[in-house]
Amino acid sequence: MDHIDETVIIIPIASVVKRCPCCAAHGVITQAQGQSKFGVQCNGCPLTFLEVYNTPESAIAAWSLRRGTVSSAGGRGTRGKCSWRKRRACRKNLRLARKRKKLKWMRDRVDAIITWLKPHRELEMAEMAEALAKSWAELTVLEPLIRQYPDLSELLDWLKSRRIQSDSHQ
Repeated sequence: MDHIDETVIIIPIASVVKRCPCCAAHGVITQAQGQSKFGVQCNGCPLTFLEVYNTPESAIAAWSLRRGTVSSAGGRGTRGKCSWRKRRACRKNLRLARKRKKLKWMRDRVDAIITWLKPHRELEMAEMAEALAKSWAELTVLEPLIRQYPDLSELLDWLKSRRIQSDSHQ
């Protein structure tokens, strides 16, 4: 903490606030003497949010959100510093980026294949509908012959009931 100016008042931050993204140390609220502006400073490294916030709560919120700040710049905010946390985060980010890139490539390939297969599938569905209509026409012609046998008659009734159910679902 030898990098803190003597004109700065330091107030410890509650433990519910996020730790420093560089060194995982706790931060403290800082206030320039004679001003009503607040900032946050890390206890373990030189990471500092300048005294530009009107309330301590807004400084804590900025420290927790880390949007538009040094730590939101990723590795650029801690250039020249190396830690196991930073290396681990870099590996994790690289792994996630590779995974997203592969998923995007797969989605693009699937979309291209679906676009190519859609006309073929429509043709196949039309052929199936035609074959089904032809089969039902043949069953209708053979119905008097089928009705002579009780077991086949029950099967025909079951088929007709299934056809009515499938027609009502479409």
